[in-house]
Amino acid sequence: MALILTSALLAACSSRPPAPLDCHQALEALEQQIHRDIGISLGNSIDNLPALRSDRFVESWLTEPLEQPQAQALIAYMAALAKRAWQLEWAQLSPEQQLAWESRLATQAPQSELPLTHCLEQQQSTYQQQWQHTISQLQGQEPDDDYQDWARVLGLYPLLKGPFKHAVEKEQARLTADWQAHIHSQDDALYLPDDHAIAPPWPTADALGLPQFSAAQWQQLAMAYAPQWQIAARDPANQPGRVEYIQDEQLTVNTDKPSYYHFVSFGRHHRQTTTQLNYLLWFSERPKLSRFDWVAGQHDALLFRIHLDQRGELLAMDSVHLCGCWYQLMLPEGRGYTAQAQGEPVMMQRVTSALPVRLQVSADEHHIVGVAAASEPSSASQAIALTALPWDRLYQLSESPAPNNSDKSLPNYSFKSAFNREGIVPGSQRPERWFFWPMGVADAGSLRRLGDHAIAFVGKRYFDQARLLETLGVE
Repeated sequence: MALILTSALLAACSSRPPAPLDCHQALEALEQQIHRDIGISLGNSIDNLPALRSDRFVESWLTEPLEQPQAQALIAYMAALAKRAWQLEWAQLSPEQQLAWESRLATQAPQSELPLTHCLEQQQSTYQQQWQHTISQLQGQEPDDDYQDWARVLGLYPLLKGPFKHAVEKEQARLTADWQAHIHSQDDALYLPDDHAIAPPWPTADALGLPQFSAAQWQQLAMAYAPQWQIAARDPANQPGRVEYIQDEQLTVNTDKPSYYHFVSFGRHHRQTTTQLNYLLWFSERPKLSRFDWVAGQHDALLFRIHLDQRGELLAMDSVHLCGCWYQLMLPEGRGYTAQAQGEPVMMQRVTSALPVRLQVSADEHHIVGVAAASEPSSASQAIALTALPWDRLYQLSESPAPNNSDKSLPNYSFKSAFNREGIVPGSQRPERWFFWPMGVADAGSLRRLGDHAIAFVGKRYFDQARLLETLGVE
């Protein structure tokens, strides 16, 4: 009888769900699963601090001594980034996975709160209370590095960087000629933001210099400065659209829904924090222009950014393709600039200081080849409205039915991202990756998530580098 009872107890124990975990344990375990199955959506995870996320703006502060107000403002910024990222990643889990994890998260959460939200806020409160210890832990983390040093060693980078630099200079000379030679045409298509706003008054800032806009004011600011896009062709490859999945498998661009994506980021310039307004157009392809065109392929996306200083005035503009390729710097007349002799050169153009702007975009290659004030008349005979979409929508593309979902209190779908577990847009790989790997850029030519944009083959440089404008010589 004792043997039977023991066997029954063991069977009962083995059929029980996993034991509940405290918030710290649960978040760390869930983060491991997200790394394995989905991939991190925004920012970088931090060892032993699962309720915070980091980026290069954060890293720029961790190299300096911080007083309590700055330290706590930095932790608050990281907590907000983490909460946003966790919400996107949680939504990509299946309803069954969500239910299983909810049972493992701390059970002290009030019924009105999601357990994940409760755990994040609980941990973040602890980090704030123990801010000195938190900052000490953060300062012990290795900076994010998206270059593969091993590839540079195996690829004989010291020998090849000279020829690569020469090739970059040649390409930049070609693009500069395109900028100078572009001609407006009635055949161009003019894409206009479908929503307009007046920029809100510039608010006070926190201890890091971050403007304290409300969510509605951030949206108002983005709409006020959203650019127009004049594109020198009307065929499908040159029509921006909305990114979607077909039957949950194939990532495509719906050009029947012209759209642009936008988000806000932050940088630093000398002693001020800068606000960066980012706008993205997504195309179905970069078509072949020759028989052996190693940069052609599915999907192409052009990212344009406006840098505003601490008073909300224009500091600079720049752009890059979502692969990290073809970085361009655009400075208003009168802005001081000294080109740097070291490293890879940068293509710089002088442009208008009037916002918003109209961007002239080349056909097929999708380069910005001209900038004018949006108030100037356009030669285009066709105007098309662009719908504004938040960047985060790219992580919430398709709604996949959940199998065997009998719990009607749960959503019967999960979302799918435009980026795979490695942060790459599937199907966007280019033949160029086989030629450029010795420069240490992983999967060169592929479209990738925010934070992974290495923008130089010679040396190391990132699009989200906090002090990028300084390092380029912008005064």
